[in-house]
Amino acid sequence: MSLEELDPLEVKIIPVETKHIDFLYQLIKENINYTLIYTKNILTLKQHKKYVNSYLHDYKTNEVKKWYVIYALNYKYEEQIGVPYIPVGSVVLKKSGEFGYQLLLDFQDKGIMRGAVKQFFKEHRKGLWCMINPINKRSITLVEKNGLQLTALKYEVKG
Repeated sequence: MSLEELDPLEVKIIPVETKHIDFLYQLIKENINYTLIYTKNILTLKQHKKYVNSYLHDYKTNEVKKWYVIYALNYKYEEQIGVPYIPVGSVVLKKSGEFGYQLLLDFQDKGIMRGAVKQFFKEHRKGLWCMINPINKRSITLVEKNGLQLTALKYEVKG
């Protein structure tokens, strides 16, 4: 089986821990051209560490309700003992009900997010909403297949 044929059951979401800080920063830097719900003002590793630690240790002042790292079965290195899954993305739920997700670019279009969102929705269903760029057809399809419906359009002045 190859990564192109990844079964959603071979994906798992794990609550964010301190050990994930560097990976999450790598994820942000790789996806810097996209609007991410928890990275609008994070530019440096120091700012990122402060943000993640505020989520982990100061829940009352942080906007994030739940934060997960997405792990996928590691076919490329499956012979390595102790490395069956590798971190490939993130799912974030804000206290407002807004949620968002992202994957490392090398792991997009492989069905990974389908499995991660399915697991996320087992625990979180009520009051959820997300903003998706209208050109991101894959994300639109993903949320619609999971029962979310289009309820608004947002227009803004650029520049």
